[in-house]
Amino acid sequence: MPDAHWQIRLTGRITGERLEPRFMDSPLQLEAFQVADLYIGYALKGGLRLFFDLRNVTNQRYFEVAGFNARGRNFMTGLSYSF
Repeated sequence: MPDAHWQIRLTGRITGERLEPRFMDSPLQLEAFQVADLYIGYALKGGLRLFFDLRNVTNQRYFEVAGFNARGRNFMTGLSYSF
């Protein structure tokens, strides 16, 4: 890192194949998936922090719950303040 003002974080989630129970039916097998997220923040003066948060970096298509799509690649950017 260039200096102590920066915060860079790369996180990931790995989920294997799993069975989702269904009412009055046999369980449904959901596929495995991997998701990576990237967060970059810079501390400004007086408790302010400028940040950029990129989710699902690889734009992986996956289902956490059958029938409900998870978000594709998306990001947030902003300014946060800590007391």
